[in-house]
Amino acid sequence: MTIRRRKHVIISLAVIIAACALMVLVTGMVMPVEAMVISQPTEPEKEPVLTDSEKSNEKVASRPTLSQLQQVAKLPLRQPLVSKANTNRSTQSRVRPDTNIRLRLIGTANEPGKPMAIFQTSTGKISVRGVGQAMKDAGIEYTVTNISARQATVKFGSRTQTLKMPPKRSRGHK
Repeated sequence: MTIRRRKHVIISLAVIIAACALMVLVTGMVMPVEAMVISQPTEPEKEPVLTDSEKSNEKVASRPTLSQLQQVAKLPLRQPLVSKANTNRSTQSRVRPDTNIRLRLIGTANEPGKPMAIFQTSTGKISVRGVGQAMKDAGIEYTVTNISARQATVKFGSRTQTLKMPPKRSRGHK
């Protein structure tokens, strides 16, 4: 910071402080402070004088009995965070209810003894898998169960679906 800039900042701060002080003075004149008088109570309240037997009876009456405590202890204060209906749903496999899966078969390679399938996931990722291999797409795990010419069968959850390659495009003239 240059000296000129520092002077400017100091003068600005001084003006702000002076404005605040002026506001305090004006506020004090417009709304004067009133003196508060704290008065003593005229007569302190007297507690009733109890005998020792009355004091012990009063203490016993304020405590719960053993049977009352046992009733409270039997109450189901801790309840499960998930209801039974939700628990059953969460244990089932998470499969989309629609029959259309977003996984696409885009190619197959049928080498003897080692067939391979080429899939495209819903995000556009290409995945090459053989029989018995698994892959995930949109949170669903698929396992390849069979590969033949131009089609592959995948299992997800308790369902099985056969995916077929799209038909070949003819390379005709436009």
